[in-house]
Amino acid sequence: MTTEKGLRDGFLGTTEYTDGQPGYMSELDRQDEAKGITQLQTLQTYKDIALEKAKETTDQNYDSDGTTPDESPVNRKARYDENYKRAVLEQGRVEGLIFDKKKTKETHDAAVVAKTADKKVEDDASAAASDKTTAITNDLEVLNKLKIKAAAINDRAQLRVTFYKQYTDEALVAKGKADKLVEETTKAIDDNKNNIKAVDETIKEAIRACKGRGYKEAQAALAAFKQKEDENKIAYDKLKKEYDTLSAPGTGGAAGTRCEYPKPTADGTQEPRPTCAEELCCGAANRFEKNGTKLTIESCQNAKDTTTYTYYPPLPEGAIVQPRTETWRFSCIGGAQQLAVTASAAVAAIYMMN
Repeated sequence: MTTEKGLRDGFLGTTEYTDGQPGYMSELDRQDEAKGITQLQTLQTYKDIALEKAKETTDQNYDSDGTTPDESPVNRKARYDENYKRAVLEQGRVEGLIFDKKKTKETHDAAVVAKTADKKVEDDASAAASDKTTAITNDLEVLNKLKIKAAAINDRAQLRVTFYKQYTDEALVAKGKADKLVEETTKAIDDNKNNIKAVDETIKEAIRACKGRGYKEAQAALAAFKQKEDENKIAYDKLKKEYDTLSAPGTGGAAGTRCEYPKPTADGTQEPRPTCAEELCCGAANRFEKNGTKLTIESCQNAKDTTTYTYYPPLPEGAIVQPRTETWRFSCIGGAQQLAVTASAAVAAIYMMN
């Protein structure tokens, strides 16, 4: 019941407030409030009413001494339903009174809230103005710092502008010099191309002249070569004729006649040596090469006085100078002279016999 009364007091606005607090009521408001409380104090909540009715029902249906007759279930249900209807009606009436008091309290609270809100708005406005003033002061301080910083940045920027302007001016001067150098270099390249072209033409002309002169000189050299070749051929032919005569071996067994054994015939028969004349012998002239090879030439020579043999090397083709002769050691071949004498005597005897 205490909790329900507290809730009801809250709805009906019976809580005490001091002047200046939300919920404060005047004396007239308190008198009206007291009347409502007196009326409500005679009422009970739905729970109390239902409990009372339940007690009434219990009193009718139950008697401890057994003098009250029992109530039939149908009558009991009808009585319960009637009691429930009266309880519902009573609840509706009480809830209507509570609703009216709620509306009155809500109207009063709304007025209090409005008054409180007006004061809060005023306080909030004052606080907002103060905050705004503080914010503006802070902003001015920040702006002043930014102004100082911007001035410093501007000074640095001016220094950079001055530096870059000087750098740009120097770069422009350097660019002018470079452009001039490029122009002069381009002109020099063009002049050099013309010079190269002129030199190429000179070289071509020189080549043409050289070819012409070379052709003439080549023709003259060829003519001189052919003439010299013809002269050398004539000289060679003359030298060869003289050299062949000089180096020709003897014949018929005379001095210088070659007396080597002839090559064997096809059936292997070995023919005798050629016969040397009287007082001549078939001898051998020898020369040893550096590699040990032995060269031998056999010819008829004077048996008493001849100890060397003059060798005539072959005349090279086209030579116009006689090659130097070589001197070889010469000695008669043992028995060759006697064999020749005996053969001559045999031939003479045969001739006389005939």
